[in-house]
Amino acid sequence: SHPENQVSSVGAIPPLVAMLGDDDGSDDGGAKSLAAAACWSLARKNPAAAMALTEAGAVPLLVDLLEEAAERTAVVNVAGALGCLVAGHEGNRTRVAGAIPRLVHILTQPAVEKANAARTLRHLAEDESNRRAMADAGAIPPLVELLRSSSKKGVATAADALRILALHDASHRDLVRSAGALRTLTKLRRSRKIPAEGLLLIRLLALM
Repeated sequence: SHPENQVSSVGAIPPLVAMLGDDDGSDDGGAKSLAAAACWSLARKNPAAAMALTEAGAVPLLVDLLEEAAERTAVVNVAGALGCLVAGHEGNRTRVAGAIPRLVHILTQPAVEKANAARTLRHLAEDESNRRAMADAGAIPPLVELLRSSSKKGVATAADALRILALHDASHRDLVRSAGALRTLTKLRRSRKIPAEGLLLIRLLALM
């Protein structure tokens, strides 16, 4: 069987989640970052493990850890875990909504891998209230800026998040356009480096 199923079956998820909330003062964040990385690995392609992590209370602990994480690897690990746990899970999208300003802030930071934060925002954007919160937090300009990055995953994820924002709200479409998304995507298309998600966003902006 898959390693993730084995880990879940032997009851390792509750102690793993407990590590996320360990406040005995002896950890500088390294153990929590490793625990977040393990959560990310478990939830990535395993809905059963994602559900077990949710039921064990991982989501609010990861949200708290995202707020306090300063080390780059920890930010990437926590954002990665949250992205997997909010995907297709309405309850978790509500639980993580409070982290939207922090996720947007991560997108604005230099020398930080931003694709995981963008992926979490993309899934959060499935909910109308989260789309409003993302726009209010200023998510659209840094998502457009991510379209200009060298990360293929970052470009694709940012384009998908922007597509969802633009699809449901005319004011969001205006913000996406004014931030230069169409110009950036057109350049990518000319260079043949545009992902499918970017083509969908171009089509949406052209038609609406």
